[in-house]
Amino acid sequence: MKRKELLESIAQKTGVTVTEIDRVLKALVKIIQQALKSDDKVLLSGLGSFQSKKRKAHLGRNMKTGEAVKIPEGKKVYFKPTPLLRKIVLSQPPAQVQPNEEKQTTI
Repeated sequence: MKRKELLESIAQKTGVTVTEIDRVLKALVKIIQQALKSDDKVLLSGLGSFQSKKRKAHLGRNMKTGEAVKIPEGKKVYFKPTPLLRKIVLSQPPAQVQPNEEKQTTI
């Protein structure tokens, strides 16, 4: 589902204009970004939580050469779904996706 489809779906369910929903969604994304930058955890009931965590420096591998590469300390963003979301997703049979076909939602 692309951003436009998401906005139209929300507009249809709520009766709010797509323009207004777009404005709110942009504000939501910006607030979540700022919270994660400040190391705050963001909880969205029924969906899950977003959290940034520090990642220690470690060794990785260059996928082409197999050479060891030092990866510096940094932050990583994690999403943990609620039990309800996990149950909804896991209760569905896997989608039949063709090899070069991807399903994605862009917000």
